[in-house]
Amino acid sequence: MAGELKHASVGTSLTQVEFEATTTHTLDGITNGDVLYADGTYIKRLAKGTDGDFLSSGTPPSWATHAALLTGVHGEIISSLSADSDPVNNSVTLVDITGLVAALAANSLYFVHWVFSFTTGSTPDIKVALVLPTAATMHLTGLNGTSGAVRELLTSGATAAFATSGAQEPVFFTGWVKTGANAGNLQPQFAQNTADVSNTIIKAGAILLVKKVA
Repeated sequence: MAGELKHASVGTSLTQVEFEATTTHTLDGITNGDVLYADGTYIKRLAKGTDGDFLSSGTPPSWATHAALLTGVHGEIISSLSADSDPVNNSVTLVDITGLVAALAANSLYFVHWVFSFTTGSTPDIKVALVLPTAATMHLTGLNGTSGAVRELLTSGATAAFATSGAQEPVFFTGWVKTGANAGNLQPQFAQNTADVSNTIIKAGAILLVKKVA
């Protein structure tokens, strides 16, 4: 026996009360929290999973971790900055926003929402980009919450530039990314739009939300 439903041991005969009792049947190896499923032949026991796990349908069903669930359809990947990015100064070369990244599966469609705020001088301003896995495509539209400027990101590594009023300014990008045969990372980047000795910084609290929809 390996987890099947079976008769409990009741001796050589059953009274009516014993026959109708809830203890007449049991599961081999039963423990608190087990789940019943049919394997096509028997009613069997799926042992209790680890607290916080999710039940994943299959033949047979199994338990999945929260991290595994996020890689499936309708799963979400969320990364965020708990501290300001390293400053960029006197450089127009794009650099990764360290700590802000999402791993994408091949042949998948994702909803993407990228929110960040930045500080920079009036001379350098800022430009941002998203680097995609090979052969992936995207269409994201961004809004500067202070100036109202609208920009688009349509190609991996292509930049969208925002001028600044000198204060910390919020930017909101929303759209989709579609991967091809290659899995890989969705990586936000930034740089100065005009090289200047002042610092350009992505502020703590930036969020990258990626939701697989197909």
